[in-house]
Amino acid sequence: LIATFLNRPFRSVLAVEAAKAAGQDIPYIILPYLTAWLLGEKCLPSTKVFQYIVLCNLGMGLLSVPLWSCFVSRTSKHAGTLAYNLLLGVVMLVCVSFGHDSGDCSMTTLMIGVLGIAAGPALAGNFIVWALLADSVDYDELLTGGRRREASYYMA
Repeated sequence: LIATFLNRPFRSVLAVEAAKAAGQDIPYIILPYLTAWLLGEKCLPSTKVFQYIVLCNLGMGLLSVPLWSCFVSRTSKHAGTLAYNLLLGVVMLVCVSFGHDSGDCSMTTLMIGVLGIAAGPALAGNFIVWALLADSVDYDELLTGGRRREASYYMA
């Protein structure tokens, strides 16, 4: 397992995955609580807001996968990963502005717009990181003279 951390490209992929976890996974784990506790239910019930966010996010994510694929084919996987992380960072930075909805539905609309519509395309670029992980495994195989340690990489 320690040999996997000696692979420099893998350390970069691991850093990207850690940043993604902080920027994507944790907010979506606490999203049901965020919609109920932070946003409130003056505009819509929190369960409805959560459903709208998830449906918009999945729909926009599926629609934007071909755009990410086109971008990566025209540039590179590294440029795609950089764009993915920057876009995800900007979207999650906007989340800091969320507050309690006073009843005029402005915060509810902002939350659905940012987490549902804008975050979907940002999160759809996640497949690029997995392509870089496969490249790191191939690079390790080249460096070690054919030793196959895929399980170590995918486990880490």
